[in-house]
Amino acid sequence: MHRFIVAAIAVYSVGAITGCATGPKVIGTPPSQEFLDKMKQAEASLNKPLWVSMQYLVKLCPKPSLGFECKQLDMNTRLTADGVVQGRFEDKNFVSLSSQIFYHVNLNDGRTGYVDEAEVRHGTVDIDPAITEADCRRRGDPRVGMSAKQVEATCWGKPDHIDTKQSRRGTSERWTYSNTRFLLLHNGVVTAVQFREKS
Repeated sequence: MHRFIVAAIAVYSVGAITGCATGPKVIGTPPSQEFLDKMKQAEASLNKPLWVSMQYLVKLCPKPSLGFECKQLDMNTRLTADGVVQGRFEDKNFVSLSSQIFYHVNLNDGRTGYVDEAEVRHGTVDIDPAITEADCRRRGDPRVGMSAKQVEATCWGKPDHIDTKQSRRGTSERWTYSNTRFLLLHNGVVTAVQFREKS
């Protein structure tokens, strides 16, 4: 039997515990205060339903470690995190602790596993896409002739970026949405609606 330290592995617990085991040797330094603070922040997302919103970003892993065995989750998959753990790499002879944070999650289809905290932060939303889609249909899309205020009340909402040009004829604007949809406005009125294929 060897004595070893396991850091921040237990769900809902952050810190180190000491015990006996016959398994692989654990290597790595104890987590820094900055890492422990990040884990504490991650706990704010526990037990809240989330939906995958970015294709190819969020992956479900059998262990708190990214690897070939991780599977990409489909768009709009619902997940709920019920624990936060420190990432690790496991081999036959050792477990190496990493600086990654993982959520233990439950999916709406009954599967469970681990998802990288950064993937959850960047690739999920906390509003059911079915509700968002119904609201979007109700609000409609922008059309030629609409004012800037009317556009913001549509499904497209406020743009990600606005380019403005001044001339003797007035103010021309190009509103950009996700770099795939564009509106051209002249003196605050929509003159064209444009789309670009995703690459």
